[in-house]
Amino acid sequence: MDKQLLCATDGSHVSQKAVNYAVGLAHRLQVPITFLVVHPVEDDSSMDPVRSWDGNVIEAMDWQVHKDLADAQSIAREAGLTQVTLAAIGSHEVAEAIVKYAEGHGLDHILVGSTGRSGVAKMMLGSVASRVVTLAHCPVTVVR
Repeated sequence: MDKQLLCATDGSHVSQKAVNYAVGLAHRLQVPITFLVVHPVEDDSSMDPVRSWDGNVIEAMDWQVHKDLADAQSIAREAGLTQVTLAAIGSHEVAEAIVKYAEGHGLDHILVGSTGRSGVAKMMLGSVASRVVTLAHCPVTVVR
């Protein structure tokens, strides 16, 4: 089984569950794992000034991205994993970015966390996990 796992994380409680599950799976299968953070802010000076982010917000976002990845890497190292890749990309389309990253890097199993919203809440807020399942070229594990 030549699996290469991609675990999307954002530091939330549900994505932390996905990280723990993904680390356990990577350890059992003895396969490489990539942790990916997709941050919704792109430092694009061509954006409308009213919508643009100031430097403090971008700096705080960068700090959070680094923390989320460092936390995931620490859990992987504690489990004895050695084939760990960390990645961060900016996109307003989080699910699409996750799937595109997986396709572009030859990763063939995606793991994401989900709060398990349903009904009206799901329709109003959308669901990254649901969208990843819909778009993915490979198996997706949704951890709740």
